[in-house]
Amino acid sequence: MGSSKPAGPTGASSPESPPGELSPGEAPPGASLREVESALGFRFRDPSLLRRALTHRSYCNEHNLDATESYERLEFLGDSVLEISISTALFRRLPEATEGRMTQLRSHLVSGHSLARVARRLRLGAALAVGCGGEENRIRDQDGVLAAALEAVVAAIYLDQGLERASSFILATMAGDIDAACANLRLPDNPKGRLQELVQGQGSRSPAYLEIGREGPDHSPVFTIEVSVDGQVLGFGRGSNKSEAEAAAARHALQQLRPAGE
Repeated sequence: MGSSKPAGPTGASSPESPPGELSPGEAPPGASLREVESALGFRFRDPSLLRRALTHRSYCNEHNLDATESYERLEFLGDSVLEISISTALFRRLPEATEGRMTQLRSHLVSGHSLARVARRLRLGAALAVGCGGEENRIRDQDGVLAAALEAVVAAIYLDQGLERASSFILATMAGDIDAACANLRLPDNPKGRLQELVQGQGSRSPAYLEIGREGPDHSPVFTIEVSVDGQVLGFGRGSNKSEAEAAAARHALQQLRPAGE
């Protein structure tokens, strides 16, 4: 992750300067790394982390870069950082909430649709390094891509300056979303949260989601996911990203379990 890594079309790396908080805003189209940092309200000690967080696999494919140079590994890590940060915030803010209620709220807040909305506010799509194939398929505005980029940025902040700074970024950036989720009694359809609440209420373990298929090109894949509880497969789902496929699998499982749950 040193300076020897190639720079993507997001621009030159930020000049050396002490890390610190900046005034958050929006990254303009074709933003440089410094402009993205201004939009995030965060300055990186290691700008190569941000560059990688904004590099889509399609760009790597067309520039003979290894797939590990894309944001996908950071996306994996960022998902966990988001979950622990949101979970901690909900636990502290809602002392009377049940486990099932907090699970439902967290699932809503970290869903692909919710994270994509946050990424759009930050204009991350405009700053992504994508290949020509990706441009043709307009992946910059796909929910799955935007959510993944936000998760990758969160991971980059975590690796650059630790969990406390990453959590501060998450809670500041998503403050309005968290407030709204905590205030609203009714939430958008959340099949994963409903499935988890149902099976835990029956004394079972949390549902396990497993990717069993992936079709199509790298820049526009279709995922197939199966969901199981206590080793028993209950449903299958397909979607353009893992979150969408997992939601479809959970919805299928709920249909299978409805007679037992009513």
